[in-house]
Amino acid sequence: MVQTKNLYSQLKIEWERFNKNDENKKVRIRDAAKKLNCSEAELLSLQISKNLNYLEIKDLNVFFKKILTIDKIMLLIRNDFVVHEKNLETKDITFNQNSFLFKENNDIILNFQPESICHIFHESKLHAKRELKSFQFFNSQGDSILKIYLKGKDSLKFSKIAKEYIVDYNYQVQENLDKTTTTPKIEKNLFFQNYDLKNTKTIQKNILRSILEKFAKEKKQISIYAIGTSSIQYHNDFIKNIVEYGPWINVIDKKFNIHVLEKMLNKSKIFEYSYNDQSVYNIEFFDKNKNLLMGITSLKNEIKNFNKLLKNLEII
Repeated sequence: MVQTKNLYSQLKIEWERFNKNDENKKVRIRDAAKKLNCSEAELLSLQISKNLNYLEIKDLNVFFKKILTIDKIMLLIRNDFVVHEKNLETKDITFNQNSFLFKENNDIILNFQPESICHIFHESKLHAKRELKSFQFFNSQGDSILKIYLKGKDSLKFSKIAKEYIVDYNYQVQENLDKTTTTPKIEKNLFFQNYDLKNTKTIQKNILRSILEKFAKEKKQISIYAIGTSSIQYHNDFIKNIVEYGPWINVIDKKFNIHVLEKMLNKSKIFEYSYNDQSVYNIEFFDKNKNLLMGITSLKNEIKNFNKLLKNLEII
């Protein structure tokens, strides 16, 4: 415990020094953790206060079902270069063991591994003069698996749920930090994945922007998924507003946002599957270390439209 306290204290000194530097004012906590050679959960633990609490949740199934009594939430997952956000009215969704799904068609919104969750925080802060409340879930390495934000009006209910699980912080993150275990991969859930793979093609040039702009312009549905830590999240619908902020290409819509650091997409792979006498294409985007960041594919009932637009773009 003494060694743990010393590590905690030393990191706190480094964190305070980091924050005093004006150049770091806009650095997000995930990026700050990388700069300080620690995890995001470790940095969060330094800020335990009345507005940031450590939670102990023994039954996540019960907890997530309580979350679905909140009127509106955002589910957020991310990797180093892609952030995927779904804004949802909870009356439209359900939770089943390791997935959030739409009630209407059982489409998976988010699939993740609850058994990988080791640390959970509740945070309430002001952001752009607005209250921002969240539950944040981390694995044993201190990496973020999932964040759930309040997007509706049930602020008191959100806080009440948090209060049920608040425990004193006794260096749980530092005591249980495991930097050796490999993060388990999570399988994609695509309607054609068990069918024959006909062909694979690698494209070095960046095709993401042209695909997003084309589908927005033509008003055709698309499936966009992102890979997080022990998580994968899907958007199966239309996209509308393609916006550029500095090096980031973004979709900023009412129910879906994605933010992609475009220059870090090193290459794309196109996988062609044979599905009921049709070709179905899945496009995946990788960084320079061959990590899968995100993918784009067709909805089951939109194969012809999807393939037509890819041909128009001369991708297939």
